Amino acid sequence: IKYAEAFEICEYGRQPNEEEIRRLFPFFPRK
Repeated sequence: IKYAEAFEICEYGRQPNEEEIRRLFPFFPRK
């Protein structure tokens, strides 16, 4: 791995639902 970027969902404000998370991170495996 040459580059990596961290991402954290903030507990304050709007929380993305599972569909939105899948759209943002399509490389995550399905449950």
